[in-house]
Amino acid sequence: MGWNPIKDIKKAAKNVAKAVEKGAKDVGKTAEKAAQDAGKTAEKAAQDTGKAVEKAAQDTGKTVEKAAQDTGKTVEKAAQDTGKTVEKAAQDTGKTIEKAFQDTGNELHRAGINTADAAVAVGNFAENQARSMAQTLTDAEKRILEGKIVDAIWHMATDSTRYTEENFGTAISESSLLNNVATAAASIYGGPIGAAAYAAWYTYKQTGDLELALKSGVIAGATAKSLSMVNGLPSNTTDQFTKKVLASASIGAAAVAASGGEEKDIIEGFVKGAALTAAREHYKNMTAEEIEGRAPTKRAIPKPKLDPSIEHEYTILRDESGQPILDSTGKFHQIDIRSLPRDASHVGLATTNRDAGFFSETSTPMQTLAKLPYMNDMAYFHDQWAAVAKMEGVMVQATIVPAIILTVSGTDTPLINQTTEEIEEDATAK
Repeated sequence: MGWNPIKDIKKAAKNVAKAVEKGAKDVGKTAEKAAQDAGKTAEKAAQDTGKAVEKAAQDTGKTVEKAAQDTGKTVEKAAQDTGKTVEKAAQDTGKTIEKAFQDTGNELHRAGINTADAAVAVGNFAENQARSMAQTLTDAEKRILEGKIVDAIWHMATDSTRYTEENFGTAISESSLLNNVATAAASIYGGPIGAAAYAAWYTYKQTGDLELALKSGVIAGATAKSLSMVNGLPSNTTDQFTKKVLASASIGAAAVAASGGEEKDIIEGFVKGAALTAAREHYKNMTAEEIEGRAPTKRAIPKPKLDPSIEHEYTILRDESGQPILDSTGKFHQIDIRSLPRDASHVGLATTNRDAGFFSETSTPMQTLAKLPYMNDMAYFHDQWAAVAKMEGVMVQATIVPAIILTVSGTDTPLINQTTEEIEEDATAK
């Protein structure tokens, strides 16, 4: 029999309730009195979660709409039944988010280990592209000698695209880091449709199964769309923030469950979903901007040396009393990064010297690095964080990795990749 979305998603919703209940019991053991007061609003938030998921998925298409409506009702009912359990889980939000960041950090560490694999994969891709071009030219020459001029021109165009697609598929199968970058790029520039298309293509390349490819694409697209809609919800009060965190957490758990994940995987999806909203809100509070992931459209602008006696074009960062924030020498002001162009390159060492070398923001290597998904967002956040915390010396460099972790946690890339991996693992197990 073929894949039954309604059956799978209903089953997923039941697994979500069980997984949430187990995760909530574990977290609830360490709950503190102060957190209990905050947890009282969670029960009502849980009741609204199903409706939020249902509404979010309705835009994904008529086929998915029916399944999503059933899923929304199932999740809503499960959330109502387990409301008290979810309330306990919400009592210690700090520990939940901490665990989410640790999990993301582990992923980032693994990605760092795979950097060498990525370099090898890129090298292999370039080599395969060169071979493919040579083969394309050889085939074109044969067709021309046979008098097939039109065929030669046609295949020159189509074969090039086909070889590139095949070579790219080989490259991402050799490097999880390249796959992460590709997933992010598809979601950033293509939105939910882009996320769905890439997930379906990737799953087909890995499994050769069209049904699994369709399933992967539907789940990825619905997840991206739903998380996008949750991001638009208000979060000005504790109650609103709690609802928002629970909504994204439930979407994460449902997505992993629908992909065939086991209980521990569903809990991981729940935590990633919660961390996503928490990270996005913290980023927004620090920078007054959303995490976009896009590459900068302007070159880096050297930051001026802010001597109090010299006028400058950028806003001075001030404390709550309105006084300028100085560095440890009391000589230079800190820049309010939010007054700088968001779409300019921010990756690299901030300096007034346009020729400061490899690590300066104005250098070609750093501006190239800024074009990777979410790198410029990370640098923008990190610069503001460093200014507010008055970081100096090695602390500036040491906090780059935490800034990367927070920025990546605020995106749907880790969650979408987990769903495609679950589908691939499920196919391998069968």
